[in-house]
Amino acid sequence: MVYFYLLSWLSVIIQSVLITLSIGAGLFYLAEIVEEYASVARKVIFYSIGIDTLLAFGLLIFEDLPSKLILTCIVCNLFYYLSVRNFPNIKLSSPEFILSLVLFFVHNYWAFDHFSSNYYEFHIVLCYMTIFCWIIPIGLLVSCSANDNVLPTTFSSDSNENDSLVSNYFKTKSKKIGLLSFLRYFNKTYLPTIQSRKSY
Repeated sequence: MVYFYLLSWLSVIIQSVLITLSIGAGLFYLAEIVEEYASVARKVIFYSIGIDTLLAFGLLIFEDLPSKLILTCIVCNLFYYLSVRNFPNIKLSSPEFILSLVLFFVHNYWAFDHFSSNYYEFHIVLCYMTIFCWIIPIGLLVSCSANDNVLPTTFSSDSNENDSLVSNYFKTKSKKIGLLSFLRYFNKTYLPTIQSRKSY
């Protein structure tokens, strides 16, 4: 029985690695799609935030969840909207973005606290966590790299009036921060590359 127990731990490790790689590959693919279709991604993000907020109001009306939990979800969605209103120019150092991160952790803490102290069926907990806690932040995480490869068409709101369109673009172009740039760096640095073999 000990041998089978050790094998079960080995299978758990293998499954964890495969699940992690699958999630990473999926996020990489979504980041590529967001970069390719930035205007469509903008609409999807805005509609998702609006629908999520309407669904949260539905929880407030029809369910008996704590109102502070649902109101935190609604306030989070407001700050998510404020963070991406200039999409694809997402400023990671803006107060709205930082506050949305803080509210994300507060919302998740309160949700875990509520669902761990009160009994709910697993599918209800999974539904709340997926729809109201995680789906919008995952969309924002994937879309953070959209600004890396978008052509310069407008000035950002805080650009200097003396800056030209091209100089403003090259100032922000050097700062590649986002999921896609991290995954590309990780791919180049840590994963083996296939090199062409020379036949002599």
